[in-house]
Amino acid sequence: MSEQNTTTESAAQAEPTVRFATTSGDLLTALSLTALALPPERSSSPELGSVMLTATGSQLKVSTHNPALRDSVSVLVATEPGSGGHSVLDHQELQKVVAAATSGRTPAQAARVPVDMAGACLSTPDITIPVTAYPAEGFSEVPSPVAMVATVDGPEFLRQLARVLPAVMKDDVLPLLTGVQIEYTKDQVCLRTTDRYRMAEATLPAQPWDGGTSPDRYEAAVWGGTLRNIAKQMRNYKGLVSLGLPAAESAEPQATLCLGGAEITIGRLEGRIPTLRALLPNADGGQRLGVERAAITQAVTRSMALCKAKGSDPLVLLTGHDGGHIRVAPALDSVEEQNQTVGSLLSVECEGVGAPMHSAPLCLNPAYLLDALKAFDDDRVTLHLPAPKGGTGQRGKVLLTSGMDAAGDGYRHLLCAVHRLR
Repeated sequence: MSEQNTTTESAAQAEPTVRFATTSGDLLTALSLTALALPPERSSSPELGSVMLTATGSQLKVSTHNPALRDSVSVLVATEPGSGGHSVLDHQELQKVVAAATSGRTPAQAARVPVDMAGACLSTPDITIPVTAYPAEGFSEVPSPVAMVATVDGPEFLRQLARVLPAVMKDDVLPLLTGVQIEYTKDQVCLRTTDRYRMAEATLPAQPWDGGTSPDRYEAAVWGGTLRNIAKQMRNYKGLVSLGLPAAESAEPQATLCLGGAEITIGRLEGRIPTLRALLPNADGGQRLGVERAAITQAVTRSMALCKAKGSDPLVLLTGHDGGHIRVAPALDSVEEQNQTVGSLLSVECEGVGAPMHSAPLCLNPAYLLDALKAFDDDRVTLHLPAPKGGTGQRGKVLLTSGMDAAGDGYRHLLCAVHRLR
């Protein structure tokens, strides 16, 4: 008799009990955000494809959790009073059912359609349909968010994030470099990425979460793929972003971002991406070349297309011309053809020792250079060139900023030069 009662109680606990009323638009927005924690491909594991709906009073909490990545997302949705209970449902199916049940209307009309949820059944004024449910016991507990330490302007945070994401490593040979280093020190937040061939760094002002005593630095390296999806999903967000970051040297395994009603906790990557300052080339004997961003963008784009037309590896060559100009040309495989090539002539403002480029060329990956140029907003960019390496006649790195100061103005991009063997 005791065993039968235990079985009955477990079955009752597993049954979906959530009840709430809201609009389809609010529910779909929450489901879109919580998809950030789920695998991109549909998983055969119910746990990795489910969503927890927990209702209390006039609020619904929509949550997903990916234990493998230690990622979780929780979104709060306003509901009619009297909500309660909880259900674990198939995330993808629920998203599709809500969209299908409100179809046949304009997007604005569909977003306003009232939806009621009772257990695992979704109802609109027109139709009621069940959604696949899973036992609540199989849903991993969503981890607690990391304590907030700073607040930044949302649109500015997303803008700066978009500027550094191109330098994230695309494969996971070095897992740390697939991430974005987020640091909070004093009154600013720094975002930093590198794939070993380039490094992007952006800074933005921040306000402390409270006025109490705190460590000098909070930081976490988190997976760039999740942040890229957040930037895409929240591109129209206009509010504040609150950052929950562990103190430096802390073993805390996660970081948290709060955007409006969304609470996004992301697993940390092991290690710390080095600072850009540590990698800057020595400025002694170097130069600063100010150039129109549109002009150099066109010249680099043209050179990359010519490399493709000639069947050469995509490389662009910047060479000195005279006291106020440089040339941008495709770096062709054939020495003879390279000697016959005359690049596009660009006017530059030169500060430093000697004529522009010091008669030492700079060879770069054009795709990387275009990514860097695209990230700037100003009409002009500055190329900070170190002195040529002794005896090689080639340069190792170039730093791009929006002004003549190497400290930059909120954004800096470092590119490694390509050394050509001739």
